[in-house]
Amino acid sequence: MAWVHVQGTGADINVANATFAATFASTPTAGNIVIAAFYSGSIASGGTITCSDGTNTYTPSASTPFTAGVGIGTFGLFYLKAPSGAGKTITGTWNTTATGCIYIDEFSNTGSGIVYDKDNSGTFTNTGTTFNGLTLTPTVTGELLYALGGTDLGSLTAPTSGGTLGIWTGAAFGPETHGADAEYVLGASTGSQAVNFTDSSSGDSSAGMIIAFKLFAGDDTYAPTFVSLPFDPTISVWQ
Repeated sequence: MAWVHVQGTGADINVANATFAATFASTPTAGNIVIAAFYSGSIASGGTITCSDGTNTYTPSASTPFTAGVGIGTFGLFYLKAPSGAGKTITGTWNTTATGCIYIDEFSNTGSGIVYDKDNSGTFTNTGTTFNGLTLTPTVTGELLYALGGTDLGSLTAPTSGGTLGIWTGAAFGPETHGADAEYVLGASTGSQAVNFTDSSSGDSSAGMIIAFKLFAGDDTYAPTFVSLPFDPTISVWQ
């Protein structure tokens, strides 16, 4: 079954604030997966964050929050399988005031229910201007991948909104003013998958997060077992 990017947007937070918020053009469709990604270069340590749409609490990925330290900052990835009436405005609330950005993107798939697979995070040094030191190995083929990255000195310039770089497509909000960028893959192959951004400067220290979603394959562990027994005319259900 094919993944589809439904809608997305984001916001730059240029004045220090404890809340980072962005609003979709339309209410997310029930059953779709909504991803919210947060980055702050001004939080070097100790940052925590929660996320909600005012009614529903978003689930943090296993590595959220991920702090990359002085010069790079702190990252967070959250998700929600949208219920009926999910909110259009998604808000992240930090435990301190900060500057940075928020990305929000909605995805659909006509297959069986969408579930979280895994995430990964890390810091590394870019090879030239190529930001590809962060990887994730999906559990099954065809997963949705979503990645967020940032660097210490330069700015991530590609992929742009809707543009492609290798297997990756730029998130709707595109590269933002604090140097971060987000991207996704609509159906990744198995094996190790590396993020792919372009940095404005060479050899930067960089960091980021990546998250993966798969379709629920089902489990017959508790399925009933029917056994055919021989007919015995001496036994009555009325006995």
